[in-house]
Amino acid sequence: TLFCCAGRPYFLGFGPDDTGDDAIMRLVARKWKKGFIQDLSYSLSGMFAIARIDNSSVQILTDQMGCRPVYTGTTADHNLASIGTYIDAVALLAGRDADFDHLSLGELMVWNCITFPHTSYQGIKELEPSSLYTFDCSHEGSPSLESTETTWLPREPNDSSSTEEQTANLERALRQAAVDICRGCHRVAVTLSGGFDSRAVLSVIPPERSEEHTSELQSH
Repeated sequence: TLFCCAGRPYFLGFGPDDTGDDAIMRLVARKWKKGFIQDLSYSLSGMFAIARIDNSSVQILTDQMGCRPVYTGTTADHNLASIGTYIDAVALLAGRDADFDHLSLGELMVWNCITFPHTSYQGIKELEPSSLYTFDCSHEGSPSLESTETTWLPREPNDSSSTEEQTANLERALRQAAVDICRGCHRVAVTLSGGFDSRAVLSVIPPERSEEHTSELQSH
């Protein structure tokens, strides 16, 4: 059995400083083999797609927010031909590299986005976030999708706390997220657009990780 990863996942509460990238993947493999997929998905954060491959199947676990897109490519005969995170390679392997989806491209030009799960290529679709996909490779011919399992859903909490309490909770969550993300980095640079979002991110970066000088990018 082979486990591989695109991106850099980390477990909430500790990161590469504590374990190293190899140790994180060993822990992922151990939890996966024990069948703790829901727990694994809930405890992981970051941008990633993790694959488990054996002689008869391929399983893909996508991250909770879909930050690392994973695509499937089907041929003109509707056979699954490729799975990957690099859309141009997925399209090429499926023979779809010149088969553009004109409707999606028009949508991109007008709205600056393409409606999920469509892409700029025909026959190339994006997988759902926070999901475990199992593809059956045990038979002759092209693989087939065997099952899909949703591993996490965002739910609105039943919270009756005051605005001040919610503000404090949000600040603590942002600061903890910044600590987790910055683990393994000796210095962190933040590009500023000058808006509230980028300044909020800069404000929660641990001081010992940040550069003294920050440059501003001009928005157009």
